[in-house]
Amino acid sequence: MRLPTDKKSLDILPSAILGGVCAAILAVLLLVLSSCLLLLTEDPGAHSRVGLICLFVCCAAGAFTGARCTDRLPFTAGLLSGAIFITTVTVISLFIPGGTEFILILPAAGVAAGGAFLGSVRSDAGRIPAFDDKIMDKYGK
Repeated sequence: MRLPTDKKSLDILPSAILGGVCAAILAVLLLVLSSCLLLLTEDPGAHSRVGLICLFVCCAAGAFTGARCTDRLPFTAGLLSGAIFITTVTVISLFIPGGTEFILILPAAGVAAGGAFLGSVRSDAGRIPAFDDKIMDKYGK
């Protein structure tokens, strides 16, 4: 079986899934590392926001990765990968004692949108494929 060699980017959904999986793996690594470091402090509970910051960083990194892996609507792929990660974290947190803070979903969505936007910017003269000139000409400037 031969794979097409001219295809350099993934479609939207596989790119979004890849970004969500990368964010989940990064989240596990960062949370384990930060918890090991915080256990060395006198009061680890005083630094509970470190985990939240790690999850926001992972959400942005996953959205960035999802947007960079595709050329077709990268902003949408980044948003989808951020949504996949947010949904995964929310569902897992429902089974962990201590509850879920649903108010943090909106800031996480904003962080995902920022990561997706940064991932959709391409290097050739700052071109953003999600906001291409063809689309702007079609609907007006």
